[in-house]
Amino acid sequence: MLFAGSLDGDVDTVVYLTNGSARNVWSRTLLDSILAAMTPKRFPAEALAETLRSLALDTGQDDDLRARARAIRAASLLDDIAFERTVNATGYPVRENFGADPALRVFALSADLFPMSANAWDSLAEAYAAKGDDAHANALYEKARRLAREATRGGASSDARW
Repeated sequence: MLFAGSLDGDVDTVVYLTNGSARNVWSRTLLDSILAAMTPKRFPAEALAETLRSLALDTGQDDDLRARARAIRAASLLDDIAFERTVNATGYPVRENFGADPALRVFALSADLFPMSANAWDSLAEAYAAKGDDAHANALYEKARRLAREATRGGASSDARW
C-alpha cells in the first residue's frame, strides 16, 4: 500500500497478488508500471523505466536512438546519477523478460548519454554477450576496463556526463 502524508485526501490503493516470477523480475516490472501510470511525477524512476521498456520494444524507431535518448533525458526529473542508475537497472529486467535485442536498445541509450561511464559500456557488453556476439562484447568490455582504469588514475571521470 502507498500513502502520501495522510489519508484525508485521495488515496490510491493497489492490490497486486502474484506467485512471483524468475528472480522477481516480472513482478517488479509490473509494479513499476503501475506506479509510473498512477503518478509519474511522484515516481520519476519508475516513469523512466516505463519509457525505457517502451523504447526497448519499439523496433521501428532504431534509426534515431540518439535523438530519442536526448528527448528521454530532457523529460526526466532525475539527476544524472539517478538517471544512469535507473537506465542500467531497467536494462537487466528487459533482457530477462524480452531478450538481448530489446536490452541492447536500453544499454545503447545509456552508453550514448554517458560515454565516459565504464558501467554503461560494461552493461552494453553484457547484452552483446547474452546475444552471443562475443567479438562485440569483448571490445566493449575492454572499453569499460579502460574507462575504469582512467577514472581510478584521475583521468577521465566515470561520472562525466554528456
